[in-house]
Amino acid sequence: MNHRVPRHPVGMSHRQWYREIYLKSEHWFDLRKRALQHHGKQCYSCRATKHLQVHHLRYKNIHDVTIEDLQVLCKSCHKIVHQYNDKSSNPHASLYSPKKSKMLARDARRRRLEWRRANRKPRQPRKRKH
Repeated sequence: MNHRVPRHPVGMSHRQWYREIYLKSEHWFDLRKRALQHHGKQCYSCRATKHLQVHHLRYKNIHDVTIEDLQVLCKSCHKIVHQYNDKSSNPHASLYSPKKSKMLARDARRRRLEWRRANRKPRQPRKRKH
């Protein structure tokens, strides 16, 4: 199924069109489904299998997106990649390479685990049965 990319209405920003129209189009649903089949149904960075999202590695031309331009990430890793990218002054800049985004997500996950270990409540000893 090769659905057409929806037109960009005059007066609507690219970001607004992308979120409100493109991500709800049949074209995107089909592309997303093929990306999950091709790349597997697990996060590229942390191997999670829940809350998966498909991430554009490059926003060069939304009409010519291929499966290789997409990456499967869990919601947490996807947010991390965009947090680093949003610091760019260009909202349409290329995102980090797969290797770099994987490294960023692992680093954030490591910091999160360290924080949890440092702030966890001490365990109560188990009562033994005699």
